[in-house]
Amino acid sequence: MTLFAFEWPPELSAPWSDSYLHVQVWQYIGLLVILGLAYVTGKLTSSLITAIFKIRERLEHATIEMSTVRGMRRAISLLFAGILSFALIDELYLSTRIEREFIFIARGAIILGLLMLGLGVWDAFCDHLSQRSTGDKKSEKLLIPLTRKMVRGVIITAGFLVALAAYGVNVAGVITGLGISGLLLALAAKDSVENLFGSVTILLDMPFAIDDWIKVNGIEGVVEQINLRSTRIRTFEDSVVTLPNSNLIKAAVENYGARRMRRQRFFVRVAYDDSIGSINQALDNIRKTLRGIPEVHPDRQIVEMNDLSELSLGVLVQCFLEVDNLNDEMRLRGEIISLIIKELQGAGLRMPNQLVHPAIAAESERKKNS
Repeated sequence: MTLFAFEWPPELSAPWSDSYLHVQVWQYIGLLVILGLAYVTGKLTSSLITAIFKIRERLEHATIEMSTVRGMRRAISLLFAGILSFALIDELYLSTRIEREFIFIARGAIILGLLMLGLGVWDAFCDHLSQRSTGDKKSEKLLIPLTRKMVRGVIITAGFLVALAAYGVNVAGVITGLGISGLLLALAAKDSVENLFGSVTILLDMPFAIDDWIKVNGIEGVVEQINLRSTRIRTFEDSVVTLPNSNLIKAAVENYGARRMRRQRFFVRVAYDDSIGSINQALDNIRKTLRGIPEVHPDRQIVEMNDLSELSLGVLVQCFLEVDNLNDEMRLRGEIISLIIKELQGAGLRMPNQLVHPAIAAESERKKNS
């Protein structure tokens, strides 16, 4: 059956009917036309998809990763190339062997295009979920990336099985064979399997999430990425430590990011010859100042004298901050230190660097004058 109303193929004379490698010149031209049509159609469809994403970006103020868009455009171009080649190859009246090889390639292009398109659609959906998720939900930061990678693995596996079936391979037999050899592979790749189950455990139990400050096996830093095999931690020295997930589920993980409150403790020294009234007044002012900070828990404050030494009196200032990240904690800690110093200086109290033992002072003065 032909797509044309007129006689096809036409009776052509040389040089159009000349044959090279068992393919006539006009057939070579036909192949180029098919590929050209596939290229143009793919480009037009890709441009349409890009325009749709731009319209969506303007309307919903949401963006899709450019790598995802490029992947979908390549997938569509490849898909159209395979479909058009598959549909029009009969019209070129190629030899059976060459046509069979061409169909083999076209079928592979269609399957690969569908696989890439499926991955692109899934990535676009995950990008959409990531942008819609609220920034304070750490579970979403962990769930979306891990689920994204797991589903990508399922899509690739499904595409591989579809490709086998399309090329006449007995998929049921392959799966049965994998059931037997899978045990051997699992034993050979015991660590990889443990890491995979470790990632599932992290996903279900969520002992930590992305951006959490954790300490495990003496390593302290911020969780930067959680993969199927390992977890990347950015230390405070700005180095990156990669830990297998199997180690994480066995080790004791201290999650500073999960703290409901963050304790701040300061030890202050004042001189004995400062009046007790001035000291108590300064401590009262510090208490009032702490109560005026919204992030400081009102019922968990300690501002009291708690230590005696030979040269000075010790004061403990302790409070708890209700913040959920390290930057806010450090900012408030600095503010509290400044306020403590301000209140002590305002009450005329002397700090340790202002305390000089009279005997030491006299000896220093004698040596200076000698």
